Amino acid sequence: ESPTKEEKAELDEQFDDINVEEIEEAFAGALTRNDLVGMGIEINGPTVMNWGLKRQPELVPGANLTKILDVNEKKIAHWRSTGFDLYCKGRVAIVILSGGMDTRLVDGIPKGTLDIGLLSHKS
Repeated sequence: ESPTKEEKAELDEQFDDINVEEIEEAFAGALTRNDLVGMGIEINGPTVMNWGLKRQPELVPGANLTKILDVNEKKIAHWRSTGFDLYCKGRVAIVILSGGMDTRLVDGIPKGTLDIGLLSHKS
């Protein structure tokens, strides 16, 4: 069942109300509680990328966050087309991890920090 226009508008408002600083604090708290650094896992906070520049923003260690609302439609269409093309050629894979803590592969770490075998060792 698809959401109504009103439900979509409400969801958009909820996304607009997201407090990034609050999320970063919660993320830092989760790191402290789980002692990931003590386990040898290097964690860097997310960096918001500015796609409004003429040149592609520079990637930095850690998470590089893109807010889709800040990216023009032409670039989004290009990314989508390129992604599907690479997927169809078998050059990339799609991995979907549900949120939360991993309890099966590596005991008690956030799933987003799992090394899934990429050359960069980033997930």
